[in-house]
Amino acid sequence: MKALLYKEWCAQRKVIYIWGGFIILLCGVLNGMLGEREYSYIGSQIVYGFSLVFCSIQVFLYSMNMEGKNKIYVILKSVPSSSREVVLSKYIFSVLCFFIYLIVSLVTVLGLKLLFINASFISFNTLSISLAIFLLLISLYIPIFFKVIGKNMGYINSVFMILMVLVYNLVFKNLKKDYINTNIIGSLNDNITVFSSLILVISLILLYISHKISIGFYKNREEL
Repeated sequence: MKALLYKEWCAQRKVIYIWGGFIILLCGVLNGMLGEREYSYIGSQIVYGFSLVFCSIQVFLYSMNMEGKNKIYVILKSVPSSSREVVLSKYIFSVLCFFIYLIVSLVTVLGLKLLFINASFISFNTLSISLAIFLLLISLYIPIFFKVIGKNMGYINSVFMILMVLVYNLVFKNLKKDYINTNIIGSLNDNITVFSSLILVISLILLYISHKISIGFYKNREEL
């Protein structure tokens, strides 16, 4: 498992650095533009969450596309790793990328605060919802990838990106209304926390089911 994760890191680290730089730039510019404006907290939370999902998805898609394009799955058949480990490494590395970018955003905001620049950290609710959306997306994508590897992946990636934007926009558009209606901090915060926790639990359940399905698809491909 460690070897598989290290292989992923070596192959994707340049892309990870690039999108990490994008998050640093976004955090700095965003907080500088919003400053003390009304509802700046809402804007920063929405953009923080979207940047985590978007950048993590970019690395994820790049990794999966390289896997299919270079037919690395054929090479992996000859290494001493079980199908479970190969599939699980995809899920683990994808989630690790999300948390790497989370740490990058937190360190960036901390740096801004040390420079006496008004900035807010990502909230628990925003983090929970963003992570849930990310887990949901990879739960849908990975089984499809192992089922159709290399076939029409360009179209699938396009649909996948559109789906990401639509889901994120739908969820946070409604949450933005709730924040505004309660002047950002109000009685609805408890409801939002329950909602964010609930969809995170659901996404974890779907992730587990997705993992099992992906293993089945990968084993079938091994037999071809």
